[in-house]
Amino acid sequence: MLAIVALLVAACGGGGDDADTPDAGLPGGDAAVGDGGLPPGCDVAEADDVGNATTAEATGLSLGATAITICGKVNAREPDGDGVVDVDRYAFTVASAGGFVVRLASAGGGNLAELSSEVFDGAGRFGHGLYVGNHLVYVTRLDAGDFTVDVVARHGARPAADVGYRLSVTPADLDQRCTQVTTGPVYTEAYDGVASTGNDVIEVRWSSMPARALTADTDDAPEPTNIVVSAAMTYRLIGVIGADTDPDDEYLDRDTYQLLTGGQANELDVRLTWPVGGADLDVLLFPAAGDGAPIEIADAALISTTGPELLTTAVLPSTPYWLWIGAYDASTGLPVAYEATVCGSAVTP
Repeated sequence: MLAIVALLVAACGGGGDDADTPDAGLPGGDAAVGDGGLPPGCDVAEADDVGNATTAEATGLSLGATAITICGKVNAREPDGDGVVDVDRYAFTVASAGGFVVRLASAGGGNLAELSSEVFDGAGRFGHGLYVGNHLVYVTRLDAGDFTVDVVARHGARPAADVGYRLSVTPADLDQRCTQVTTGPVYTEAYDGVASTGNDVIEVRWSSMPARALTADTDDAPEPTNIVVSAAMTYRLIGVIGADTDPDDEYLDRDTYQLLTGGQANELDVRLTWPVGGADLDVLLFPAAGDGAPIEIADAALISTTGPELLTTAVLPSTPYWLWIGAYDASTGLPVAYEATVCGSAVTP
């Protein structure tokens, strides 16, 4: 069960005065078609851009042992009051429970202010991701049943052109993704202080505002790990969630680490593990914000006291990020030690 129980999805962006034709564009906007009139490599193509803004478009796809791929496009139209340009929703079925990787490739995705996706059903959200650099990626665990995956585009003005995309959902053994390591490069938390507040940095809330904000303490700072996360390399972070703090947000102790991505790394996985007990730890990733507002690009925030948490996201190469680890307010049994395994990848969308 996810920490976000209420599903907040904008029910807008599909209407307007534009007369939309069925969407069959490829990530680069190519209109070429293959067998059966579909773009090459696509199982289905978007067919109801107006309707799928509010009601998930039926794809007839059942996710079993092989991936499903949906091709569509963000239609260029005026943004609504929330900056939403287009919302595309697709219904699919999961044949058997398991782990899955969701990817979105789009040659024009970087031309939009924001391009995001999430998987959900009537009970809540089961994973989400943001387009960063040249693609979008996230992981999710789903039971057998019916789900919706969406694509949401935001922009400050009408985009100059439609933006095609290819969205895939692929079965994966998530237990084998960025597996925990016990050797190799390691950084041990060193600057949290006796009050366990030295590296808090960011307040995190799920049910009130501000959802994400810098702490009022101007003396706290991210741990200076000096870790450069290179592609195909794995790193370890070791820390302790303290028992002496209960800030005003929805977490107890919070630990923040600064990482730098290598010149080729455009994807990051983080596996967070801790001993079985009463602690519920979560992990989030932010671009290093300095004194500006922190903007989260990924989270792994299951309501679970057993772990692990697995975060997967696209990142920019050669860019500083803040890795944030916190104990949810309901946690017990603190202090608790944890380890975070950080894996870099170079992926061609």
